[in-house]
Amino acid sequence: MYIIRLLITKTRGPPIATSHTGLSVARYAAGFYSFKKKDDSITGTVTPDKRGKHTNRPFVILDSVKQEVREHINLFPKVPSHYCREKTNKLYVEDGLTISKMYRLYTTWANEKQLISLATERQYRDIFNTEFNIGFFKPKKDRCDICADFKLKPEKNCRDY
Repeated sequence: MYIIRLLITKTRGPPIATSHTGLSVARYAAGFYSFKKKDDSITGTVTPDKRGKHTNRPFVILDSVKQEVREHINLFPKVPSHYCREKTNKLYVEDGLTISKMYRLYTTWANEKQLISLATERQYRDIFNTEFNIGFFKPKKDRCDICADFKLKPEKNCRDY
């Protein structure tokens, strides 16, 4: 067991020096906090909690920035799946792309257009994942006979296709 010495300052009066065991410190701190909130109020009642009631939201994405991100994502050519197109409406972009590469292309595209505010990579990723149904690879079962034959043929017979 251990003892903690505290010096509590109040809004009125001199500071209070107390000693507490480790187990009672949390209980004492919680009681002091509610006492402090009551003490700040004129009527003696606890003031309502004001967390989350402010309007300062620095991470809100502007609608104009969202629209620019949507426009940039729509610039990439998308192809439907060969065999899964009846079952899903998911589209695919070329194999080598990732969201990080798309974001780097977005920053250069935005600089060329001289946009004032840009989305962060996290904002770009959130818009991509929530508003678009796009994948980055072809499904393994999604291969037509011509594609499968081309993959299996030796290089010298590729001219036939």
